[in-house]
Amino acid sequence: MTGSKDIRINFTEKIEQPLNQISSLLTAKRVRLYALALAITTAAVFFRLNLYSASVGRTPGADFVQFYSAAILARFSPDEIYDRQAQERLQRQFSAGAREGTHWPYLHAPFFTVILIPLSYVSYVTAYWLWTAVTILLYLLSVILLCRRRRQPQPPLTLALTIACAAPALYWLITTGQTTGIALFIWTLGFYLFARNRVFWSTFILGFLCYRAQYLVVLLPLFLIRRMAIAILGIATSCLALFVLGGLVFSFYSYAEYVNSITEFSQRIVSQAQPLTFYVTLYGFFRPLFPQQWAIIFTIATSLLLVYWLAKTWRRTVPVQPGAFDLQFALLVTTTLLLMHHGFVYDLILLTIPALLIYPYRSLFSAHYKILLSLIYFIPYISLIFSNELYFNPIQPLLVYLCFEIYRAYTRMDRTLAPDV
Repeated sequence: MTGSKDIRINFTEKIEQPLNQISSLLTAKRVRLYALALAITTAAVFFRLNLYSASVGRTPGADFVQFYSAAILARFSPDEIYDRQAQERLQRQFSAGAREGTHWPYLHAPFFTVILIPLSYVSYVTAYWLWTAVTILLYLLSVILLCRRRRQPQPPLTLALTIACAAPALYWLITTGQTTGIALFIWTLGFYLFARNRVFWSTFILGFLCYRAQYLVVLLPLFLIRRMAIAILGIATSCLALFVLGGLVFSFYSYAEYVNSITEFSQRIVSQAQPLTFYVTLYGFFRPLFPQQWAIIFTIATSLLLVYWLAKTWRRTVPVQPGAFDLQFALLVTTTLLLMHHGFVYDLILLTIPALLIYPYRSLFSAHYKILLSLIYFIPYISLIFSNELYFNPIQPLLVYLCFEIYRAYTRMDRTLAPDV
């Protein structure tokens, strides 16, 4: 028995030693320089590609086509916002991809459409760059807010902003023109208020996430299980207000059309109609590896493990305790990414929150946690460059391991922060 134990110890040491050596190279100064070089290179490539696209008559943005077409329809033909034929007819007017047969269905709630209407007063290209500017602004505001929480030691703002500007997920988000920048700011503002025990206003803000209901797939059940009445009231209030707003501006029947569009599109992941290597959800990981039934079974089994970790860390929630809540919220956001049905690579921008929240408690993590975060950081490039060669997306196992690391760090935390944890 002693010999077996010695063999396991030697094997572990052989693995951990090179990992620790690599991790020691990732000092703050070096990471700042690496990130700055990457930011300059990526930004140059991004703008060069956009200049080339403009020279050959192709408009920027991919998914943004759906938002601009929804803005036009909302202004001139609100009854056709979710009509496929109307969308295709309009998208062909300003998108070369649409003229070649690609269709971008509009999959957001009626109340979200209200904020898109101002885009209809400018050209598609102008609208795209305005949307991009807002996305970058919300992203940087989120980083600044997370770094200015008045608890030490926080990550240096210059380091955080440099890494943020170099993030591959940011450029993936900008290229598609998707909405995750808005979600990131809502999550961040909700955390900021929750950490100050302003639970109602925090959850009122978090309720805005219902514009893409999948963001509430973990949050709402968690509050229900914990019987957090004030939190449920906050979410319910904002959701109801948004629901009424969309119904009054358009019609309440438009919600039925919205649900039908979501239901139809959700089958694409089941049928593997698009590359599942672009998904970051558990089901997106198991679906290409197993038949439908087994993919569901493995997804449920892994989800139960994640839910167990989350429930253990959220046993004590109100009043919020400094330190402990950072890890609770970091685990909540990471788990949400995994349990969403339709989470794409650009949604990895939400990992900005756990990455910054766990920084002050890095001593509680394994020495090679930097390597884990670095691998997750570069997954968008891997997915983009090797999408045809990858049989599955490596991000999901890494995210599950990140959840385990956060859970283990929470259990290692000084019990005086959470006496009954």
